[in-house]
Amino acid sequence: AMLEPHDPTHALQLHLGGSYADENGKGAELLLEILQPLLLAPARVILMTACVGAVNTVPGAHTGGRYTHARPRQTAFALDLHSGTFFPAAFESRGPMHELRSLRFLRCGAPDRYPNVI
Repeated sequence: AMLEPHDPTHALQLHLGGSYADENGKGAELLLEILQPLLLAPARVILMTACVGAVNTVPGAHTGGRYTHARPRQTAFALDLHSGTFFPAAFESRGPMHELRSLRFLRCGAPDRYPNVI
């Protein structure tokens, strides 16, 4: 949603989901990259849901001489725009979504070039 920064009567309602506590700390790093601009934004931001970090993590474990890495509990979410309900979802495609992943690199490389990508 786009808000006029000078309009104090409107707020951005934010639902976050998908980040998890991976062994390399990349999930936390990405989450901070998303949250930092929101904290500095002139518009009000209301965090409605946050299924991120440790809450969304199945820890790694040693089983049968093998180590399984930490993984997200939930990787897909949906938002019912009418009720505002945020819930787990499932999608048929399980492959990497290169276009969405690339947005992070576009934002990091040229933040002024893509001002609407957070």
